[in-house]
Amino acid sequence: MTLPLLQELNAPVRIGIDLMGSDTPPLALIQTLLELAKNPLSPRFSVFLHPSLLSYFPSYFHLIPCSQTVHMQDDPKIAFKTKKESSLLIGLKYLAEGSIDGLISAGNTGALVLSAKRILPSLPGIERPSLLAQIPTQKNEIVVLDVGANLTLKPRHMVQLAKMGTAFQQTCGIKFPTVGLLNIGIEPAKGTLQHRNSLKELLSEMSICQHFQGNVESQDVFNGKVDVVVTDGLMGNMFLKTAESAASFLLHKLFSLQENTEYRSLITSFHTSLSSQEKRSAILCGTKGLIIKCHGNLTPLDLKYSIQRMTFLIQSQFFSSFCTHLLHLV
Repeated sequence: MTLPLLQELNAPVRIGIDLMGSDTPPLALIQTLLELAKNPLSPRFSVFLHPSLLSYFPSYFHLIPCSQTVHMQDDPKIAFKTKKESSLLIGLKYLAEGSIDGLISAGNTGALVLSAKRILPSLPGIERPSLLAQIPTQKNEIVVLDVGANLTLKPRHMVQLAKMGTAFQQTCGIKFPTVGLLNIGIEPAKGTLQHRNSLKELLSEMSICQHFQGNVESQDVFNGKVDVVVTDGLMGNMFLKTAESAASFLLHKLFSLQENTEYRSLITSFHTSLSSQEKRSAILCGTKGLIIKCHGNLTPLDLKYSIQRMTFLIQSQFFSSFCTHLLHLV
């Protein structure tokens, strides 16, 4: 997905930032928001934060003090019941009410997914929200889902993931996206009983079976064999984090060669193709509202990239187009 230059629109883009609950101290991220806000075309930020941080922002920021924080170690169900005044839940309520156009959070994934499902309406035909990540390959950018929202999924949920991934790629301009089920081998008998049943369900689903390629292995993902990879959240999250770690390792090794002018342009090009692996965020699909979930230990660069990404999604009316494509599939 190509990120945009900021555009001047009649209505400003309104982005909510959940500043609390990540592994990164809020003070490490505030400077990024202050710098971005200096641009006259910057989105209008609604920042959900603890009252103790209010003094770090100038008066023109829209600040929403939240007396509670959902921490990483909190049980999602208990947090939803007992932390109604948390930055996460209040941010989701603002999104549900239409007070913001999109929400960015790096907090507790389980609490975000559960709360989004209970606060926001579900999209037609979708039972469980899932996290979608975009990954560069040898051919083009593909999507993988679920990458952490649901540790286990039933075969019918896998079909729903395939439909959401297909609709997402259609919105990105791929007319007939191909779909693969992540497994330990391409043969139909491979994997757990859940994998085998999911394969049968995907093959029998008329709306996507024409472009379903069956099982795919990890190497097939980076070869760009398919446009959409579906998997359960446990395997998807492990796959994504392994890919992120491998990309960081390769970039570290490449930068050690940067003094050699012969390799400099190659390294720069390679860094560009892998850089999205470092800007770690995923889109929560399945509920009515744009949500970007950042990695728990996000950096200021991660936050900046997520804001740029959210700005693009809002300005291009991506969510509306995605819902239209999804309706043709469910």
